Amino acid sequence: MGLFRGRGGVNIRPIALLVLLAALLFSLPSFSEEGYLKPDFNSTYIEAQKGDAYAQYRLAMMYSAGDGVPQNSEEALIWLHKSAEQGNPYAQHTLGNKYQSQKLYKEALDWQGKSAEQGFEYAQFTLGSLYSNKDLGFQNLEEAYFWYLVLSTYGTTNPVLNPAWSAEEAKKKLSSEQALNVQKRVKTWKPKTQFPPPNAREETEKTNAPIQSK
Repeated sequence: MGLFRGRGGVNIRPIALLVLLAALLFSLPSFSEEGYLKPDFNSTYIEAQKGDAYAQYRLAMMYSAGDGVPQNSEEALIWLHKSAEQGNPYAQHTLGNKYQSQKLYKEALDWQGKSAEQGFEYAQFTLGSLYSNKDLGFQNLEEAYFWYLVLSTYGTTNPVLNPAWSAEEAKKKLSSEQALNVQKRVKTWKPKTQFPPPNAREETEKTNAPIQSK
């Protein structure tokens, strides 16, 4: 997929591809032939009601997609907030994407930041993209360089992301002193206490991808 060169010389990937990736949801069961909800929704709902943050996130995705339950955007948002507020980085990133798509950038930055601080790579890349864009009113190339460099330093195996290249592009806009200060920050950066999963990470990553700012 080709790259477009945006203002300020920063290349950005086609927004359509990233929005499509961000919209990918779980393959969840739908209504049975008898018209009853399949057990996966019922069990997920029960666990979500008990306060399980991953069940709340999965339930939000089910309501959003209309899989296993009639589509309900309001319920989806309620459960997404519940999960994000408990510290689920995947829910935080998804919520940040939602706010970003609505051009509510302050809220988007807040939720992406919470997710990125826990080490979630899509949120880190999204923060770099947001901070790189001068048209949004809060351009901060030092922060853009920081998050791209964090991601490239601590590694990503995702073929959609190219943080090393993005970091170098952001670095070109900084003074030597600014770049050095960012590099020092990156060397001492550590993710905050990881939100548990063991198996949830692989499962939930399927539903997430960064939305690059226009």
